[in-house]
Amino acid sequence: MGMTISELPHRTLPVITGPTDDHLVVIGDSISAGLDPRVPPWPIIFEQKTGVPVRNLSKVGATTLEGIELTSGIRVNDHVVLIEVGGNDLIADLPSATFNTRLETMLGKVSAPTRTVLMFELPLLPHKIGYGQIQRRLARKYGVWLIPRRYLVSVIQSADATSDGLHLTVPGTRRMADFVAKALSPVLIHEKS
Repeated sequence: MGMTISELPHRTLPVITGPTDDHLVVIGDSISAGLDPRVPPWPIIFEQKTGVPVRNLSKVGATTLEGIELTSGIRVNDHVVLIEVGGNDLIADLPSATFNTRLETMLGKVSAPTRTVLMFELPLLPHKIGYGQIQRRLARKYGVWLIPRRYLVSVIQSADATSDGLHLTVPGTRRMADFVAKALSPVLIHEKS
């Protein structure tokens, strides 16, 4: 089955523009928090590779409800925020109307004219397409850069990237860190390459 024309703009990584910063804040679930104590989460690898400090507010098992709570850790001088949350809402089969309300609350708390906010688009099964429509609509409404789902999928599906099909291994954390460094390079001030 072919891709529809309306999907084409959502397949390419946008060139991110907006306020820049010398550090990154991440709000996420176990993909960003890390699950295995022997595997450093990708934000640590990212920081080591780029020299850009990361404040990782991620929490294992976080849903959009916890994401709202995690936004309280964002400070006024945090100008670049990456959101990687929502997968646990999908797994829990949260009604899309509830997902909409929670995600809108979270984006409303994070978004500001002095901040560049980015969000990973969720990998979806066809019967959950409503989640993707909600993400896209709210991203437009709040001026959030949406990272197309194919990029997260390509990290997760690469060889030896996960321990269970979802949670990152050491090679997976390296690939994720490399991808985020490339994607966010226009808005992050790097100390080393």
